[in-house]
Amino acid sequence: MTKHEESLFHTVLLQNSIIASLSIDERHFSCSAGKAVWLAIQEDYNRNGAVDLNTLQNRGLDSDYLYSIGMNNSVPATWKHFEDLVKIDYKKSWMGQILSQAVDMQSGALEGDPLEYLEKEVTAFQMEIKPFKPKSIKEVLLEGLTETEKRYHLKGELPGMSSGLNSLDAMTLGFAPRKFYVIGARPSDGKTAMIVSMIVNMIRKDYRVGFISSESSEKEIGMRIFANASSVAATKISLGLISANDMSGIMSTIEKLSEKAMFIYDEPNADINTVERVTREWTRREKIDILFVDYLQILRGGQGDTKVEKLGDLSMRLKGLARTLDIPVVTAAQLNRGTGDIPCKDDLKGSGQIEQDADAIILPYHIRDESNQIVESFVNVDKMRDGKCGIVGINFQGEYVRFRDI
Repeated sequence: MTKHEESLFHTVLLQNSIIASLSIDERHFSCSAGKAVWLAIQEDYNRNGAVDLNTLQNRGLDSDYLYSIGMNNSVPATWKHFEDLVKIDYKKSWMGQILSQAVDMQSGALEGDPLEYLEKEVTAFQMEIKPFKPKSIKEVLLEGLTETEKRYHLKGELPGMSSGLNSLDAMTLGFAPRKFYVIGARPSDGKTAMIVSMIVNMIRKDYRVGFISSESSEKEIGMRIFANASSVAATKISLGLISANDMSGIMSTIEKLSEKAMFIYDEPNADINTVERVTREWTRREKIDILFVDYLQILRGGQGDTKVEKLGDLSMRLKGLARTLDIPVVTAAQLNRGTGDIPCKDDLKGSGQIEQDADAIILPYHIRDESNQIVESFVNVDKMRDGKCGIVGINFQGEYVRFRDI
């Protein structure tokens, strides 16, 4: 036990009322005895509204540890100071441990990539020092007022990031931090095209975008961006049937977009742990404003015994990324094939948990004629927590891999 831990415990036992104010938990204590004492203090306080040295002694906790606490003579008024010192001690200990682990990985004594390990641990620690904690009604109302004033000064402008589709933005109010968005479509109905359209629009407006592709290779992504931004048909690019004017348009697109902040990670059927690691790295190093994932059902690594349970875990973890990293997370998702003319949120494969987690569910679809040619295109916003639901018409330009307003 450190002297700072001893002083903090002594102060807590003399002044129980500070327990609810402490933003600390058992991991901050340096030994198992300290962790056990902190858990016992919380349990007794939550159950009885009070805790003292005698009740802790009656629980069979480490007697030497409790004796040191009882002999401490720190001043109760300094409890916040002691809490901060315990956290500093924890940080120093944590730094020593992860550096030791990284050195062992580098030498081969332990398996793993030391840089990847350090990146993950540093980002996790950054999230940890900004813990979620209860707030008073006053704090909540003031935060609501701040957001209201922000929107007032926008004078009708979007509070979130524009998708590039005004008709869609009018319903969703743009992509907002800490929210999880699902773009669902039937196979070949344009879920990736919609994501590419949104990405091109955002990087043109100088947003910093991360894109994790588990389906399309980076070369395919590049060609889709060419088609979208340069108005050269995707089939012409794929087949090499491009003219000198087409090539000029592509080169102009490269010149305009190559300096933009877009970061692409391309791995077939990427693991959710990799998605989390890459996103944390981009958020910390590249300061990305938004993350796109293509697409949910082919990610690997979800926990559970069934496909539905694993998919639900993947959904919850993507939503967790949005909340902890304070960015919008947008994932494409596959719809079941046997749906009606107008897709709905129930058509999402493994829809239960995805539907629950999503802050918005955006479903592009098409009306086709007897020869399967697209006649009209629409987007069904079937869930929207901060906006409105409904169906809007859009223009799908398949040859350019993009969606536009009508």
